[in-house]
Amino acid sequence: MGYRIVLASGSPRRKEILSQIGASYEVIVSDCDESTSCTEPEALVRELSYKKAEAVAKEQTGPVIVIGADTVVAYNGRILGKPKDDADATQMISMLAGKRSSSGYSGISVFLPFTGRNTPLTAIFWQSDFISFCFIHFFITFFISHF
Repeated sequence: MGYRIVLASGSPRRKEILSQIGASYEVIVSDCDESTSCTEPEALVRELSYKKAEAVAKEQTGPVIVIGADTVVAYNGRILGKPKDDADATQMISMLAGKRSSSGYSGISVFLPFTGRNTPLTAIFWQSDFISFCFIHFFITFFISHF
């Protein structure tokens, strides 16, 4: 019997990645509480990706693989949250414009809840990428007005 793949995220980029690899999947956006006391980006993306995958996995039956993910950007040790609106996004991108770099952190949690074990089989990993914002100030207006 094959496993269903469930993406616990509404992210267009994550959908695009799964589609590029030819995976057949369904999307169930997690409604989990994303509040956290984590102050380190690595810990934050691990925790939130886990929470998202776990919340969706609890609602599934049968053989399923649930993928949860989270991404944050950090600059000067400060985790930048999701912009509240266009003005906040403009301010955030302007803060990064002309600066050498920030870091993007992505965490992914994969749940296989129906393995015949008392606890789900879970894999959690994260990655940090160096993001250069040296020239992004030229694109601020375009980016904010089109996305």
